[in-house]
Amino acid sequence: MARARRIRVTGAEATYLAWELCGKPGHCGYQILLRFSGEAPDLPRLRGMVGARWGEIARMSFRLHEPGGLLPHRFRPRIYWTEDGFDPGTQVTGHRVPAGKTMREFVSELLADPAPVAVMGWRLRLVEGYSDEEFALLLQVHHGICDGVGALLLIRRLLEPGLGGADGARRAVRAIGQVSVAAPRLRRTLWPTLRTALPGSGRLPIGIVRTAERSLDWVEVPREAISAARKTALPGLTPTANDFYLAVVAGALRSTLLRQGRSLPRRLYAFVPVNLRGPGEADTVGNFVSHMRIPLPVQVASQPGRLAEVCRATRDEKAARYAATLNLLTPVIGRFPPAVVASAVTPITVPRYTGVICTAMPPLDTPLALAGRALLAGAGGPALVAGYGLGFALSRVRGRYTISITVGQANQDFGGLVRESLMEELDSYATAETGGQA
Repeated sequence: MARARRIRVTGAEATYLAWELCGKPGHCGYQILLRFSGEAPDLPRLRGMVGARWGEIARMSFRLHEPGGLLPHRFRPRIYWTEDGFDPGTQVTGHRVPAGKTMREFVSELLADPAPVAVMGWRLRLVEGYSDEEFALLLQVHHGICDGVGALLLIRRLLEPGLGGADGARRAVRAIGQVSVAAPRLRRTLWPTLRTALPGSGRLPIGIVRTAERSLDWVEVPREAISAARKTALPGLTPTANDFYLAVVAGALRSTLLRQGRSLPRRLYAFVPVNLRGPGEADTVGNFVSHMRIPLPVQVASQPGRLAEVCRATRDEKAARYAATLNLLTPVIGRFPPAVVASAVTPITVPRYTGVICTAMPPLDTPLALAGRALLAGAGGPALVAGYGLGFALSRVRGRYTISITVGQANQDFGGLVRESLMEELDSYATAETGGQA
């Protein structure tokens, strides 16, 4: 093997590697499931496509510390090594769904086998045998390599015809230069920024067990439900697809907690990632992400009321611009040793008292195919890092929306109840649109 090229980790990547290093292995991976029509391609062809189209990214192999030295590894600088080549037999693998199991069940079994970043930064699994008419790809990629937008960019590089390798496409993370940092702007954003670090009581009233093993499930969103939400009369407010999604999540959590006989939390917040790619960075794989904190109105009984509350909250949080302010701290924090980063970033840039993350994946609406097999549908699961035990993701593939639910395997039963509540909430919207004929 050729000598590894060492690259110093900076910015947001340092935070995810620090969490990995400080006792939370395997917690920081995205998972994206894509379904295709036709017969699955053979593994050698898939491995060749990954190596050619992902280039440098395919060859990433993390090393969290160098051997030897006087200081414990948690207090040494972090580095990752980009090696000359990857292990296709380990990172790109084929799997058949056993008889008697559904594809959903089998995917959750695969996700129960976490991949610590010191072993591999990503893995891609070809899943077949559950249908004569389709197959699936399951991508797991560590947050230290890229954010959710970056993960979808990797997918596009694999599926779009005529694309070359990804060498040079992954630039170092840096402060967001397109955001003004003048004193008046900082004064306006200071309180919203500090607010994310203040103690509060906004957790879900359930026993979330945080483990590296994941369970992924999803529901399809009826077109009628989205149409009904857009027609909802909200004075001075125009609901977006993301507003509708957050309102649906709030309604599902409300129904689930009431069904379990639990009290509804007075405050419950969703951690909502924000893509901060600037001009010229739209196609850059890496971490260009911060977050907003959106209250989930689980106390509100009516669907229009919840949608209105979410619309107002997202409008106000976007106006505050504190996501960009938080991101300015990231390169500074990333220069400290892992033990400092893991303990400091969690209360400063992550609202510790929320247990829910709600991300929205970029749409894949253009025709895409894997070796001539058309992409049909997809679902994505966010990385459950720090204090998060329940994750949702909104995905859109060729105009079809899905909402996924990601939980640790220990909370799989709760995830199943949330899925049922999501279906009921979406059916309620669709029924309202069709006049009871859904």
